[in-house]
Amino acid sequence: MKKTILALFALIAVAVAPEIATAQNQNQGKAMTQNANFNRKQAKRAMRQAENEAVIARVNAAVKAQQFSFIATELTTSGIASLSNIPLNQLWSVRVTPQTLYVYLPIYGTGGPLGQPSIFNRLDFNTSTFTYNVQTLRNGNMSAHIKATDTTNNRNYTLTFEITPNGDYSTLSMESSFSGPVTFTGNVNYDM
Repeated sequence: MKKTILALFALIAVAVAPEIATAQNQNQGKAMTQNANFNRKQAKRAMRQAENEAVIARVNAAVKAQQFSFIATELTTSGIASLSNIPLNQLWSVRVTPQTLYVYLPIYGTGGPLGQPSIFNRLDFNTSTFTYNVQTLRNGNMSAHIKATDTTNNRNYTLTFEITPNGDYSTLSMESSFSGPVTFTGNVNYDM
């Protein structure tokens, strides 16, 4: 009888052992898959972080070296007839190089009688007559301040950029003696 019971237990053990081994293998397989997925997600996150840090470094270097472009995507004016968040096409831009400032922007001037706002015009000039000053702000953004003169009509402009670390959603505030203050929102592209 004991032999029969032992034989029966041995038979059950032989029958159940593969199922237990299969379940253990499946659990190990799931754990390995979860680990692989976790490692893949960590690697992707690390790669995105490295790419973001590389973009921040390039934008920072380009602004300090005066080698960047600002692409205006939105315009806001203030004054008598203020306008807010006017979307712009991708043609409007300012390009800064150490030798030359290229400006192609829409403006909202005060050319009408009694200083009334005029319709939109375009500001299209390049000049080598400008000063450039850059500093890092407390919030991590950079400020680039330019005083420029359009030598074709002898008009002075003040351009103040506030550039986010990665260049997206940066702003440009522009003032001149013949137009109201204009603020542009846009993106900074590095030219290095």
